[in-house]
Amino acid sequence: MKQDVGELRYRCCFVILHYKTIDETRSCIESILQLDDIKRDAVVVVDNSYHISDTGRKLLEQYIEKENIFFITNYDNSFFSHGNNLGYQYAKKLGVKLIIATNSDTLFPQKDFCVKLLKAMKKHSFYVCGPNIVEAVSGSGTSPIAWECSNKKETMREIEYYHNECERIRGGISNELNKAMSRRCPKIFLPVRNWQMEVMKKWIFRKHQYPVLQGSCIIVSWLYTLENDKLFYPETELYGEEQLLSFRCRENGYKIWYEPKLKVIHKGGVSVSNDYSDMVARTILTYERMIKAREIYLEYIGKRE
Repeated sequence: MKQDVGELRYRCCFVILHYKTIDETRSCIESILQLDDIKRDAVVVVDNSYHISDTGRKLLEQYIEKENIFFITNYDNSFFSHGNNLGYQYAKKLGVKLIIATNSDTLFPQKDFCVKLLKAMKKHSFYVCGPNIVEAVSGSGTSPIAWECSNKKETMREIEYYHNECERIRGGISNELNKAMSRRCPKIFLPVRNWQMEVMKKWIFRKHQYPVLQGSCIIVSWLYTLENDKLFYPETELYGEEQLLSFRCRENGYKIWYEPKLKVIHKGGVSVSNDYSDMVARTILTYERMIKAREIYLEYIGKRE
């Protein structure tokens, strides 16, 4: 639905989905507050764990004096995509040029992040933008996660793979879990590998207009917000939001831009336990959610092919 852009009250608005982990969310907010000229920007924190944790209310008490930090509550405690959509819709009403939907376990180390972002928007006129998302431990860039969204055949193959892998894990005969726990790149080689990856991204990006961006930090401009009431649609709960976003951008001719000059640190997995039994349960749950997300994606693209 198109609408007038109206008065733009802020340059950028950071939408943070908070779920129980108060230290991570606080660190994310503090990194944003250190950015240059932050009074021209806003932060929207979505409390996505209202009924099971009081951490959102503790954060509200801590930042209640900050006029550019807004707290909203998701009383349904729904998943990732719906929680982000609530924050996105609130940010739209505030009147902003750019919305940065970011995980609570991210950090923004560049003080001129918003300046760089606005320059990229002016130069490339994107609808959707993805920064260089760097793993906290390895220093590896993790975005884009793919150079184009999956087609129907590929998605069906992925669903079959995750179904089979769940059964193998339950039966104790999966090698994938052991590989995941033991797979490491020696630290001495990481700088070279990371440099090679960034060079390769620049070359590949010239040929692929609609990459699948890493979902821990997604940026949309007013060009996108003018035409879309939701950031993620259809809502998949967890996983697969990036695939659907890429497909919808291709479908509507929305420009996606990967901007390597923008750096975001992602701490995901840093504090995750390496206990094997815990990893088994977590991996099965993850795969089941991936199956559900891909089924939603498959239904969506099936109506359009």
